[in-house]
Amino acid sequence: MKKIFSFVLLFLSISVATMAQKNVLSEEFNSSKLPSGWLQTNGLWSFKGGEALVFASGAAENAVDTLYTPMVNVAELKNHPTVTIAYALVEQGGIKDDLTLLYRTSATGDWTNLKVLDAQSETAEVSVELPETVKGNLQLAIAAKYNLAKNFPRVDYLIVANRSEATTAPTGLAVSNLTANAASLTWDVCMSPMFEAYNLKVSSTALVDMQMTADVFDGTRTEAR
Repeated sequence: MKKIFSFVLLFLSISVATMAQKNVLSEEFNSSKLPSGWLQTNGLWSFKGGEALVFASGAAENAVDTLYTPMVNVAELKNHPTVTIAYALVEQGGIKDDLTLLYRTSATGDWTNLKVLDAQSETAEVSVELPETVKGNLQLAIAAKYNLAKNFPRVDYLIVANRSEATTAPTGLAVSNLTANAASLTWDVCMSPMFEAYNLKVSSTALVDMQMTADVFDGTRTEAR
C-alpha cells in the first residue's frame, strides 16, 4: 500500500534524499585488532572479520573480561538515544556465559547496568533506550564472565544512535505529478503494529543530515492504524 503526500513547492526544483540514522558510535569490528580508542581489561577478547569473540583463546572458569568503548557525547542525538548490539550467546546443557551492557557518564563515574543479554542460539539484535538522565558524555562497557560454555560469546556490532521510529524503513519513495509549483510524494508504508510515523523533509537544496532544516516541508506525518 502507498502513502501519498501532496504539497505546494516554494521553488522550481526539489531535492529528495535518503537520510541515514544519525549515530555517535558505530563499530563493526572489521579489524583484526582492538578498535581504536577501545580498551579491555584482561586481553581475552579477540577480533576478526566483523566480530568480537571473548574467551576463544582459552580461559579459566569464572574468568572475566570487559570491553570498553571510547567516551562519546549523545547531546546531538535529539530523538531518544539508543544502544543497539548484535550478538550471539549460546546456551547448551543449561550452561551459558554472561554478557552484560553497562554505561557511565564520566570517566570516573560508577558503572550502571543497562541490559543483561539473554541467551541467543543465533545472532540477535537488541536495542536499549538510554535513560533520560543521559544527556551528554557516555561510555559503554560489555562485561563477560566465563562459565565454561562450549560456544564463545560473540559481538558483531555496537551502535549508539537516534531511536528508529519504524520497525521497517519505508521504501519506494517516488515523486510524481511534478509541476512548476506542486508535486506528490508516494512511498510504501511501514508495518508498525500501532501507528505509522514518518519524519519527512523536502528541500530545494541537498540535505546531508536529518538535523538540517528543510525549506519546503519539515515535519512528521503520523497516522493511527
